[in-house]
Amino acid sequence: FILFTIFWVIIWNSSVAQSCIPSVIVFTTQAQIDNFPTDYPGCTIIDGNVGLYGSDITNVDGLNQVVKIGGSLQFTSTLNSGNTAGLNNLTEIGGTFSVNSSITNGSLSLPSLIKIGGSLMINNSGPTEMVFTNLDSIKGNISISDSYGPTNIDFNSLSYVSGSISLIYLYDLNLFPQLDTIHGSLTFQHSHSNNISGFSNLKIIEGSLNVISNNNVVDITGFQNIDSIGYLEINNNSLLQNITGFSGINKITAINVAGNPFLSDITGLNHPIIIPGQIIITNNIFLSACDIEPICSRIWLNNPNINVSNNGPGCNTISEIQQNCPVPPDTDGDGVYDINDNCIN
Repeated sequence: FILFTIFWVIIWNSSVAQSCIPSVIVFTTQAQIDNFPTDYPGCTIIDGNVGLYGSDITNVDGLNQVVKIGGSLQFTSTLNSGNTAGLNNLTEIGGTFSVNSSITNGSLSLPSLIKIGGSLMINNSGPTEMVFTNLDSIKGNISISDSYGPTNIDFNSLSYVSGSISLIYLYDLNLFPQLDTIHGSLTFQHSHSNNISGFSNLKIIEGSLNVISNNNVVDITGFQNIDSIGYLEINNNSLLQNITGFSGINKITAINVAGNPFLSDITGLNHPIIIPGQIIITNNIFLSACDIEPICSRIWLNNPNINVSNNGPGCNTISEIQQNCPVPPDTDGDGVYDINDNCIN
């Protein structure tokens, strides 16, 4: 009986977890996808790479039996008013998931996907929604550039990204509520949203935070729990007025805030912050109050490594900012501030 049970388990496992296609398969017609269950009966794991190419493909329902792709998955086809429901059972992609196709008026939804072993790259696909409800980890980069603007984006379970994140042309920036560390950089560019307010659980960005050329962003209020950023760049944002987030940040390697014509408030950075590198604040013509704590704590140094120019009155030169900063102590009264004095006794 024991031997019979073991034999039955082996047969059952092989029947429900059969693999196929060790190298690559590229679907170019709808008929090829429709015929997959009969061409590869019982195949639930594709060991190699999978490609979809061409304008003949309207759905991927024929791939419904696939639970794992060992290689990469690439869409370069057009799914007009279609969807990806045929991939609802897919739990893992070993390589990169790349979408360079049009899914106009359709859904890019992989609700069972848990792990991507490479990067996630979505470029102008045009779906009404992007749903990755159970996706937990991406061992590469995330790049989403979609000027069509999906109304529903769900990465609510994503907790680990080993690379960088680039978000371009998006309407919804309140993403990744579970993500606590970004090992690369985070970039927002050409966003349609008027506020960057998400990332409530994010604590560390090891690379840079780049907020660049966003014509609609008015406020940066998020990142309340972030502790450190490698480099902070906030440049050329046409309507940006307020930076009030970052209330918990303790360390930024360097700062560059430039070319934001209506920026008036940077109080989100007005608390003790260690900034060992250069501070650049230039070409923000509405910004007059630069006497925030991390600047005042350095501005009296012999070499403060601060570059300020072409801002509003009060923030055009170091001497202007010094007028609103508290004067540091001179313990021995020799006319040299303690922060520059080699001998204060």
